[in-house]
Amino acid sequence: MITTQQLSRSEFEIAERIALGESKKEVANRTHRSVYTVETTVKNIYEKLGFSKLSDLVLWYCGQAFDITFQITERKRQVFAMMLLFLVIFDMAAAPNDVLRAKRSRARKVKSKTELFYDMDTD
Repeated sequence: MITTQQLSRSEFEIAERIALGESKKEVANRTHRSVYTVETTVKNIYEKLGFSKLSDLVLWYCGQAFDITFQITERKRQVFAMMLLFLVIFDMAAAPNDVLRAKRSRARKVKSKTELFYDMDTD
């Protein structure tokens, strides 16, 4: 597992803010650095950690923040994936603005407009 010792304190702070969703401009304002300095630091972080995508940085940060090791067995990965899938399905079912309901209501509106339009042609 990669430790924070590979990053300086300021690099870790910038990595943390980027991983938590702040833009480079927001990070620059909060850390009192220029945007170019933040961009260069992010490039250096990616090189030090061997990453090429933001999603890799987010996973790494979550591992650091919650002391999670990513060296788990295949069975544990499958269980974890099933739990996440269950949470996503539960969230979709419980959401008041369900995508399927929205599509059905749009379909009804289009159908009623079509019928109205059809009625106007028959007059």
